[in-house]
Amino acid sequence: MVTRVYGQPHDIPPVQATHQADDEVLWNDFMTDFTGAFMDTASAEQAYADLTKLEIKGDKSDEYIAAFEYLLIRAGWERDARGSLEMFKQGLRKGLHWTFLQRDPMPTTIDKWQAAAQREVKHRRMAFAS
Repeated sequence: MVTRVYGQPHDIPPVQATHQADDEVLWNDFMTDFTGAFMDTASAEQAYADLTKLEIKGDKSDEYIAAFEYLLIRAGWERDARGSLEMFKQGLRKGLHWTFLQRDPMPTTIDKWQAAAQREVKHRRMAFAS
């Protein structure tokens, strides 16, 4: 910001100032940079905290998956990373998780775990509706 207002007259070649100290664009850029520097970190940390608490509720597998995907992006995690898959499994109810562990073949990717969760919740919903 200092260079944009005062330039760098002693550099070779000298750098000219590009803005006046009271330039609104300069201060808007400063505010954007400032809030970005602090908000992004807090946002990622909050998303991670929310991921650790996220659990599937009842038969709401679609809502769980959507919230998980959203928080994964906000936390800055790679979707296919091993930690992401473990975090997804951690949010499943124990009975649901146990069902998948007994499958042959057992799901191995996040996509397969998500599809299995949706299928199993659908099957359980149908079984209890009968």
